[in-house]
Amino acid sequence: MLTKSIIDCPQSVRDFLRENGFPSYDDLANGQRTQILARFPQGECAVSLYVTARGDRRIWFNRAKNLLTAGDFVKFGLRGNKLFLQIVK
Repeated sequence: MLTKSIIDCPQSVRDFLRENGFPSYDDLANGQRTQILARFPQGECAVSLYVTARGDRRIWFNRAKNLLTAGDFVKFGLRGNKLFLQIVK
């Protein structure tokens, strides 16, 4: 998934974003995308939310190739009202 530059977005992440006031996949039509500014401990990044033409929900982090390795997990959280991402090895 790291080499494809886009991954399937699990329902738990979609729920977290919607429940915390971030852009929702429910608001995106097929073929549309939006971005959220987020923060890793290593710095800011853009999180892209995308709905494919056939309706699949996808997500990507613009610095993922530099920060993540195969088998890592990304933990979503809030700091104030900002999206905070943590890499879990």
